[in-house]
Amino acid sequence: MLTRHRLVGQGTVAFGFAVALALAIGCLAGILLLPGVARAEDTAAAREHYQKGTAFYDLGRYQDAAKEFEAAYEAKNDPALLYNLAQSHRLAGNTEQALHFYRTYLRRVPKAANRSEIEERIMALEKLLDVKKGTQIPPNQTIPPAATGTPPTVDTPPAPPAPPVSTPPPITPLPPAQPPSAPIGMQPPPPPMTPPPAADPGSSRRTFGLVASGVGAVGIVAAIIFGQGAKSAAKEITDAGNNGKAFTQALQDVESRGKRDQTLEFVSLGIGVAALAAGGYLYWSGSTATESPRGGVALVPSVLPGMASATLKVTF
Repeated sequence: MLTRHRLVGQGTVAFGFAVALALAIGCLAGILLLPGVARAEDTAAAREHYQKGTAFYDLGRYQDAAKEFEAAYEAKNDPALLYNLAQSHRLAGNTEQALHFYRTYLRRVPKAANRSEIEERIMALEKLLDVKKGTQIPPNQTIPPAATGTPPTVDTPPAPPAPPVSTPPPITPLPPAQPPSAPIGMQPPPPPMTPPPAADPGSSRRTFGLVASGVGAVGIVAAIIFGQGAKSAAKEITDAGNNGKAFTQALQDVESRGKRDQTLEFVSLGIGVAALAAGGYLYWSGSTATESPRGGVALVPSVLPGMASATLKVTF
């Protein structure tokens, strides 16, 4: 009976160790989920800045729209926002910034559906930038000072007599011209851009969940096996004591084996339960992540006074 009590005491210590191990596994599962929570917060911030930028763009406040699109890109580096940044800077008159973002967008999306249109805009902006640089006076160039001294006197010839003033004939007014049906130079908008298929955000979580569940099942099966071994050792020692047998080295080995099996039983049970719980939660969170609407990109044309423009609509 004393041996049985010693086995139970050893099992209590093992159970405490198993609980601590289960808590550690739970903390590990939480750490694995932290990146997903951070990504959700970044997506929400990007969506908010994108909506503000779109509103400023529609109001013609292109400088403010560029700031909001830039903040959205910092939160979620979606290449479509680079195109919107280029459009906003171009309409705001920021030629160099527009060139930078057009080129960066083509570098990130080399097979863009509207690539030819963007390349034409880049060429036009490069010519405009060359004209601006040509009209500026270099900083090291100075205007020569005027010559000193009194200029020589030059006889000014008399001005010719003014021609006689005649009354012009009356002008017949022309009929008013019909306004054009569309702004001059406006081209039909390019076809919508079809985004590549988005990656499954919950795939890695479901994979971790299945692996953790498998580990938990193995742990529970191992706990059952070790529990049977501990019970068998305890029964053997109890039967030997009831029959009046001496506590020989063989019984000591049986006692040691029983303690070991009982410790492994509680440890395996703790690991199995914790792994099953973590695996179930990871698989559930991965399944719910796939049910959320996926992002997309579409080219939205907008007609401005005297020109045609467009922005990329981003769905977060």
